[in-house]
Amino acid sequence: MIDDTFTMNTDPVRLRQLLTRLRARLIRKLAHEEAGALPLMGQIMASSELGGIARAISGMGGRFGG
Repeated sequence: MIDDTFTMNTDPVRLRQLLTRLRARLIRKLAHEEAGALPLMGQIMASSELGGIARAISGMGGRFGG
């Protein structure tokens, strides 16, 4: 999918469709990874450490938001 955008003369409409599909797949993948990682993090990290991570992420201005 990504290679298509570089190897063919992709028109803007097709490029937007490909990027939308890529974004959707990445969001699903990250949500899946997060669902698996958060319980493990909760087992090995203190609440204050997890809170610090949450504050750091929220301080990024939503760059990683869905």
